[in-house]
Amino acid sequence: MNKLQSSLIIHDGNPAGLPVVVGCPFETGPAGWQGGTAAMDCADGTCVPAQCAVLNPPNPEGVQWLELSFLATARGAAEATLTPGQDASAGLAAVTSDSAVVQNDRVRVTLDTRPDHSPLRIETRDDTGATSMVPLMLAIDYERIGDPDFLQAGLVCIEFSLQHGISGHGSVKPSAMTYRTLCRFLGHADRAGRLAPFELATVRERQQAFRT
Repeated sequence: MNKLQSSLIIHDGNPAGLPVVVGCPFETGPAGWQGGTAAMDCADGTCVPAQCAVLNPPNPEGVQWLELSFLATARGAAEATLTPGQDASAGLAAVTSDSAVVQNDRVRVTLDTRPDHSPLRIETRDDTGATSMVPLMLAIDYERIGDPDFLQAGLVCIEFSLQHGISGHGSVKPSAMTYRTLCRFLGHADRAGRLAPFELATVRERQQAFRT
């Protein structure tokens, strides 16, 4: 079976990779998509791997909608390519009694329940760490979907950072990214009334006195 391709327009991107989930039609044939590898050629020429999930059975003409999840590096026209065969995502998830890890050749995501570890950590291929990007990702998710659970998840990470500090891994980049992206997330959290628990008692008293 030959490679399958579909064209689409990405409305937003980031050189570091912006999480995108999109549905695309492919001519998979009557049998439908049986698994394999997926990749996305972004408008800046970067080819990134993608995860693929079936959305519905193929129609009588053999066209099937599949869901692609990837990190978009640029906005504009992009080309999705599926290569039938062994699913490269198999074996990339690991679950233990206190953590779960999902990874590919670009990013590693860890969910951790241990009290002395960050509850959510995202590490990039260059090992600089991208935990600092979590608030930005959740802010974008909140803007697009409006689910307050995204704000709650981000506040968990912020609470952990306040208690344990931010690890720079020998570089100032993660810390700088954290402070730059926090503004967007905290703006949404403040407007939703989620930052009150972080305010000092003296500040709350002054605010109440000013309002009265």
